[in-house]
Amino acid sequence: MNILLNLNEGKFPIKINDSYDPSFLEEVHIIDLVIVDINIEKPSQGIIYAKGAIDLSYVSECSSCSKSITNRVNIKTDIEIQDISMSLNKRYTNKDVHFQDLTQFEIKDFIKEEIYLNIPNINFCEDNLCNKENLDKNDDLIQPFKKIRDLIK
Repeated sequence: MNILLNLNEGKFPIKINDSYDPSFLEEVHIIDLVIVDINIEKPSQGIIYAKGAIDLSYVSECSSCSKSITNRVNIKTDIEIQDISMSLNKRYTNKDVHFQDLTQFEIKDFIKEEIYLNIPNINFCEDNLCNKENLDKNDDLIQPFKKIRDLIK
């Protein structure tokens, strides 16, 4: 069941502190519940922000030795939410932007996008014999789109 919110109306802030069954994420093998703690704020008309964290554990493969590994990720989110009709209009902001229909905002679509954009696409196991030089690079691979985001800001 999708949770739909009308972000054009209602009382703000909206606090979402819940856990979700990971079945809505097809491409990532989540091993337990997705824990979400997000506040949706509307400081003025037409400006909506989502701030908080998404916590999950998932199974991936070591990029060097192909061993199955379990990773825990805590995604910090600070996103501006805009109506999908505004996606063609340029609006300069220092935040990442999520576009969706504000009258039928699907929280699971928002969570899914945040997870897909923020989990590492390259993982290394902690076995010293595997590939020690890649362990030092692991910190740079936590957020694969961070360099692009930094260039935009």
